[in-house]
Amino acid sequence: NLRCISQFLLDVGVDGDELLIQLLQGSSDGEQNSVAMQSLLIGFSIIKVEENRKYRLHKLWDHTPVLVVCDPIRRRQIYYRGPIAQGRYILVPTAHKPGDEGPFLLRIFSSKDTKLRNIKRDMPKPPIFWCLWSAPLWITVVHIKSAEELKSERFRSLNPYCTIKCEGEKARTPVDHNTKDPHWDSAFVFYRKKTDKPIEIKVFNHKALLWDQFLGEVQLPATLNHQPTLLRVQLMDKSTTSGHGGLLLQVLTDDNLSAV
Repeated sequence: NLRCISQFLLDVGVDGDELLIQLLQGSSDGEQNSVAMQSLLIGFSIIKVEENRKYRLHKLWDHTPVLVVCDPIRRRQIYYRGPIAQGRYILVPTAHKPGDEGPFLLRIFSSKDTKLRNIKRDMPKPPIFWCLWSAPLWITVVHIKSAEELKSERFRSLNPYCTIKCEGEKARTPVDHNTKDPHWDSAFVFYRKKTDKPIEIKVFNHKALLWDQFLGEVQLPATLNHQPTLLRVQLMDKSTTSGHGGLLLQVLTDDNLSAV
């Protein structure tokens, strides 16, 4: 049904890929019913979300900007065509009036499969043997903005990327090429059970023909703060006591799992 609570997750795998999005309202049950559905004012929004998001979005923050807004209009179908940066997004179909609903068809055309899927769960689902399962206590968002003055004794030019690990779940940023001051602007969300266990962030230098070079790491406690907090942290290498550059992060941790 066409309701503002519908959320569709999609991945853009090619930076700057041009998407063609079609939202079509109507019904296949007969022309008369189809014409009646055209009375609805329909639109949609596209929201940038965390690179590893699997569940529904509950609230907008600075790291989840609304990038595309097609205001509701009285049309059988509406289109959007334009370039979208690499990353993960949520598309939200909307109607003009609360409570308006009806059948619709959503199509996305792109150069690479966007893996479009409808997301219905608000948070992780208990397994079959739920008695052995412990529910998440906190939700943490780590927004890795950038790094500065990354150091390498072996290479003058760097292709840095970050990995982030929390309680066994691992994700990574894209590679930023030919820079010692990379800008990633990548956010990640984690549902945490072991709240005393820090989040591990490591920075590597990507090499096409060699093993990726480790540049430094930081252990992030990410304690409760209920509001995004900007942090500048020093990257360290266990083999040395000197810093290997710095990371600019924004961290939000809340005990309300629907806060993000």
